[in-house]
Amino acid sequence: MKNNKSLIIFLNQVSGRLFRELAEGLADAVGLCILYTGSDKYSKNGDASNLKVIQAPNYQQSNSYYQRLLDWIKYFCFVFHQVLSKSRTSLLFIVSNPPFLPLIGYLMKKIRRQSYVVLVYDIYPDIAINLGKISKQGILACVWRLFNKVVWKNSEVVFTIGDNMAMKLEGMFEVDHTRLGRIAVIPNWVDGEFIKPLRKRENWFAQKYGQVDKLTVLYSGNLGATHDLETILRAGKELDSYDDIQFLVIGDGYQRTYLEKFIDREQLSNIILLPFQPEEILPYSLTTGDVAVITVSKGVEGLLVPSKVYYAMASGAALLCVSSGNNELKDIIKEFKCGISVEAGDAKMLIDAIEKFYQESTFLKNCKNNARKAAETYFTKKNIEEYRKILVEDLKLFS
Repeated sequence: MKNNKSLIIFLNQVSGRLFRELAEGLADAVGLCILYTGSDKYSKNGDASNLKVIQAPNYQQSNSYYQRLLDWIKYFCFVFHQVLSKSRTSLLFIVSNPPFLPLIGYLMKKIRRQSYVVLVYDIYPDIAINLGKISKQGILACVWRLFNKVVWKNSEVVFTIGDNMAMKLEGMFEVDHTRLGRIAVIPNWVDGEFIKPLRKRENWFAQKYGQVDKLTVLYSGNLGATHDLETILRAGKELDSYDDIQFLVIGDGYQRTYLEKFIDREQLSNIILLPFQPEEILPYSLTTGDVAVITVSKGVEGLLVPSKVYYAMASGAALLCVSSGNNELKDIIKEFKCGISVEAGDAKMLIDAIEKFYQESTFLKNCKNNARKAAETYFTKKNIEEYRKILVEDLKLFS
């Protein structure tokens, strides 16, 4: 592959399976592309026919803000240099994290008239403000918002993954300044052949952790600040008297140490805490859950959409959404009748919901079936075609 002939250069420091599928799908559609990522586990799998994966500085999960910032800066500097060495005709496809990464697109457009698009997975600084990390009126928030406004409106198109997120973005910059003239909303998806329902008695993971004859309430994913894990712990404490209701928490992140201390202090036997599982384990770990808990901390609703919701639906789990306000999780549960929504911070509501799943087997079964059916119908890899249509047919960036 000739380095200067890449049609799209993808910039994503932490490119999980979903983004890798997007990059591969677009590469198959338009031609030779490059992905710069710190997720080395994907580099080891070899390159797809039209996608070259190049290892970049990684991002380490850390409680240290200094370490996170350092990792972001290393990646930014590396890809900035790499982009400068490539053809200016390559389209830059940039995700919104690290928060200042889209600056590369803006600079390249001003320096050498290079086109770029931005995919907004989560909306900062609003998340940091609503979590109390920075002041709404502070200089950092003001500069950050100005930065977003300039970068977004100079892009060819701003993509995002939910309608509520799009509505918030529309109030933050002049959308009509972009070439597309609107926010492009394309939901995330899941490979329904990779993740599909599996009976517990045929699932070695469920057998290993003693879940075959339990109602398994599963939380799988990042244990970060934007997830309401406190409510799960409080519910687990109150439901400890049930021998056949088990909580299984799989993940790592900012709140893991707190979870470990809480479980140890309360001597809870009904909560199993495991680290992130390798990708090849996911078809077994995710299908161990009868009920999948998807949480969004109060204040960040409408600012992100956890991609784990689609994996939970594909696994055939009923959804238990813990959130506040209007958000995509509530919309999904309401539209597809695949679970229960409870208010963030309300452990009593969460307990009642779990007991309903436990006591009403028909309701649980219907929710599980509806979740899988929705995943198969609306949240498939066909959504990648929507990206291709906008870039190729609407914007004609590769004609």
